[in-house]
Amino acid sequence: MVSDTARQVLDAWSAGCPVPAERGVRRDYCPVETYDDDGAPWPGVVTGWSTLSDGVELCRLRLARAGAPRWVVYHPDRIEVLVRGGT
Repeated sequence: MVSDTARQVLDAWSAGCPVPAERGVRRDYCPVETYDDDGAPWPGVVTGWSTLSDGVELCRLRLARAGAPRWVVYHPDRIEVLVRGGT
């Protein structure tokens, strides 16, 4: 089930974000917790990373119930990579 609110959050964050060339994408699967402007948490997953020539880091973010992933500028205060367990 797609949430209109989750989709709106992802739409706002991805607005104007460039889509990197696929050859420059580092594929990954990182669980994240994101926080919208009101501080509400949104669980999600980062499925790829890319760095622009000016050093800006992008991530391909999929929010729970928001539909397809989108490229957004990575903001560590808004997108928190969760620690994965293991040895």
